[in-house]
Amino acid sequence: MSNNQEDNNATATDSTDEPSSQAQSANARQTADAQIQAHRQAHQQKIKKVGLSIAVVVIAVIIIIVISQLFNRDKQEDMQTQVIAPVTLSEQEITVFREEFKQALTQYEIRIQPQINKMQLADWNNGEVGGLRLLKEQVLSSFAKGAFADAKTKLALLYTNSENLIKQWQSEVDGYLQTAQMQFEQGNIPQAQLALNKAINLHSDNAEAEALQNRIQAFGEIESLLGDLQVAKVERNLPKQIEVLTDIIDLDPERNALNEDLQEVKTEYDQQQLSQSLEKAQQAIDAGQLSKAEQFIKQAKAIKPSSKGAQTLQTQVNSLRQQQGLGQIKQQVIRAGEQDKWQEVANIVAQSKARYPSDATLLEYQSKAASVLKAKKSLAVFISRPERLADENIRQAAQNMLQESINPSLLSPSLQADIMQVANTIDSYSEPVKVTVQSDGESYILVIGVGHVGEHTEKVIELTPGKYVLEARRDGYRNKRLDIVVEANTPLTVNLQNDDKL
Repeated sequence: MSNNQEDNNATATDSTDEPSSQAQSANARQTADAQIQAHRQAHQQKIKKVGLSIAVVVIAVIIIIVISQLFNRDKQEDMQTQVIAPVTLSEQEITVFREEFKQALTQYEIRIQPQINKMQLADWNNGEVGGLRLLKEQVLSSFAKGAFADAKTKLALLYTNSENLIKQWQSEVDGYLQTAQMQFEQGNIPQAQLALNKAINLHSDNAEAEALQNRIQAFGEIESLLGDLQVAKVERNLPKQIEVLTDIIDLDPERNALNEDLQEVKTEYDQQQLSQSLEKAQQAIDAGQLSKAEQFIKQAKAIKPSSKGAQTLQTQVNSLRQQQGLGQIKQQVIRAGEQDKWQEVANIVAQSKARYPSDATLLEYQSKAASVLKAKKSLAVFISRPERLADENIRQAAQNMLQESINPSLLSPSLQADIMQVANTIDSYSEPVKVTVQSDGESYILVIGVGHVGEHTEKVIELTPGKYVLEARRDGYRNKRLDIVVEANTPLTVNLQNDDKL
């Protein structure tokens, strides 16, 4: 094969890397095989028509031999090839040539033939297009006859002639497109459409022609929109300008100058909106409407995140919110103290201390809450277990706690109630209770650690509430003890005597 043909084969081979190209190549190979076989049959029919019966037999033999070469590849291939080939080739050379020929023909079907079909469909240069068709038949005929050298030469010529004709065709299409584009840019729409129609007639699926056709079709609507744009410019209606420019660009994306205009208008409109948002935010701050101010600041940041004006106003809002928040917290603390909710006071101060660590009011109420809660906690021990006050030492501790709780109680009515309850309990356990001691009149009764009862059959003594131990003594008898609990305001009778002799 010629160098030109080998270059074409190389190009075609590179284009088959993608899966879609591989499928197309496979289809083209089948098409090439089908064309070869079809041409053989057509060649056989032509010979029949001229009445050359002998030639028919020869062609039939040739077809059988070629089919055997293409598909069977049996041992008779070399012998049959020698019969029809004008030059002597080895079996290997014939196999290599056949594959090269089929590949070259396949690439022609993929790259070249679709363009030729478009020329034929457009009825363009029928003479030369028909010549290509005839030359292709000759290529197939020579191959079918086994004239491999001739088939190779004619296939190379087919490639060359086809590519040259395609260049001429494409040049003519491009010329019409250039004329159409020039007329369109000058606003000569009828002339542009006329030239474009010629280009489309030659190449109906040309992407450039299709794009220009879309622009021509949108031209009338765009002219109307351009009028609207001028009105919007006179009125300084930026949103309307943005809307119209966007519509025009959607209809004709190739109007690059309008793209620049659109960006300029958007920038100007954004700046206008930014200024308005910042102005409204400042007005809201001055009116003390911090939430509303933050909404406008948010709008400004959406337009321009790096806006220094928005950052300054946000700082101002944060400062005011902090002051406003401290004031609200102070009100909450004072209100909770007035309502004797000192645990709530302590909680609020604890939560706010990190933000306002040195505020005098919060520190003051923190101290008040601590003193009230401490006193209530200490008195709660005596309130929950009043019986412990029967012990004189514990009663004294309670008395001391009552003294310490007097000042905090000025802040808390509930603490005052706790103090009163503990004091009453202390008084209750301080009042003597009558205890009747019964015995045999001979046993000597003592209250351990308190005093002597003596020898009586019955005697009433007075003891303050609490726990006591009574003991009976008598010569010749074992001492006997009795544990008793004297409860407040509850008279008690006990019996104790010696009844266990030594």
